[in-house]
Amino acid sequence: MKGYDDQTIIACSSGLVTCAISIIRISGKNFFPEIQEFFSKNLQTLEPRKANFCTIKSREKVLDEVVIVWFKGPNSYNGEDVLEISAHGNPLNISRIIDLFKSTGVIRDAMPGEFSLRAVNNNKLSLSQVEGLDLLLNANSIFGLDQGYSVLSGRLKEQFEELYASYMDHRSSMELGFDFLEDIGEEQFDKKLKSSFLRLKNIIQSLNSHIADQ
Repeated sequence: MKGYDDQTIIACSSGLVTCAISIIRISGKNFFPEIQEFFSKNLQTLEPRKANFCTIKSREKVLDEVVIVWFKGPNSYNGEDVLEISAHGNPLNISRIIDLFKSTGVIRDAMPGEFSLRAVNNNKLSLSQVEGLDLLLNANSIFGLDQGYSVLSGRLKEQFEELYASYMDHRSSMELGFDFLEDIGEEQFDKKLKSSFLRLKNIIQSLNSHIADQ
């Protein structure tokens, strides 16, 4: 991504559409001092992952009543300090609040996908999980939603890792029989081979069943 830096960024995560509540995210490091003047609550007293009611103001004029939640890095979506602001969802209101924070000169608009890029850079998401997020957000079917969530949560990756491990186990069982049959005996070889094959078969059937259920 061109122009990537570690400056504090801001974006409306829920999109600039008319709705009851929209969520604004600010992400960076130690940015509370730069935005404290806009909040009626002392940000330094916030406890991570707890919702707090307060107002956003500009030169003593109240712009909105909001609920804020602080996620202290690295225990956040992208590994940075993240402040989520739930504000009334009129696009004009959201744009005004975002412009207020940008007026500090130390906060800029997030580029498309930058929150997720920072999550990848901070090892909070893998590239495959980002692909899953894209599937989830842009799905046009229930199957697409389920597949996107499966990839995003890492479940699909775990299932295929299990499949690969089972395949390697079955392969090693065959190679063991070919190379050391006289040492282990035919009966032990048959037992080991059938066991590894059955495990591989069950995992494949489970994956096929999961896909069919979608």
